[in-house]
Amino acid sequence: MEKASRPAFIIAHKYFRGQISYLKYYINNIQEFYPESLTIVVDNNSAYGDDIFDDLQEYDKVIILENNSESKFEIGAYCEGIRYILKEGIDQDYEYFVFTQDNYIIKKRYEFEKHTHKACPIHSAHHIGYQAQWMGGEIAQHLLEKLDIGDPRFLKQCWCSSFVLHKSKVEPFLDLLGFAKLTTRRDSEAGERYLSPVLYYLNDNTRPPGHPSGVNDIDHSPVFTQYDAFNVDLKGPPAPDHYFMKSLQRKTEHTEDE
Repeated sequence: MEKASRPAFIIAHKYFRGQISYLKYYINNIQEFYPESLTIVVDNNSAYGDDIFDDLQEYDKVIILENNSESKFEIGAYCEGIRYILKEGIDQDYEYFVFTQDNYIIKKRYEFEKHTHKACPIHSAHHIGYQAQWMGGEIAQHLLEKLDIGDPRFLKQCWCSSFVLHKSKVEPFLDLLGFAKLTTRRDSEAGERYLSPVLYYLNDNTRPPGHPSGVNDIDHSPVFTQYDAFNVDLKGPPAPDHYFMKSLQRKTEHTEDE
């Protein structure tokens, strides 16, 4: 089997009792669509993670890591996953690495052997740019200035901080954002805003043909014309024009177990 047809998945995970977990279902889908793939779950210190992880002990090619770094939420978990990937040399074993939240799951097989982009969002949000001082915009501005990465101002946000990297861009991503410290939901919202310019930069500042507004995303059509992310049953049928689907659970640093 071609390496490009078996990506690795890095899942940022946070479980609270009382919320639905889609992790096992997500992993089942990954293993159905890509039997040779690897899944790395990076848990952001769930108090009752074993509620979920005990059911995963029987799975092959699933690794569960605890994020003991100071940085949490999606980017903190992804960077911890990348450190493990580089330490173990996994970056040479798979052509593409998929980074998503635990409730943003793949619903049907995407042909990665046809994928040509080095870095791209799974889905671009409706909004363009980092929206000035709103919802983490000032954090995004400051970080991009620190990285000396310009924002071309036509990029849409990287919805839910979920994206794909070619193996050649995994270590450069860590070099750029491994220092970032995310501890609040506002930090996470800022991540959606600065990730698009970072991914564009990692894609060699290249606009794909037919996508003049920025880096090509995997799911092109607007989410809310396809399904209601607030009320969707992720175990139901896939949206017609989406490979991934998301359930909005709005986890924050103040969310508690029931």
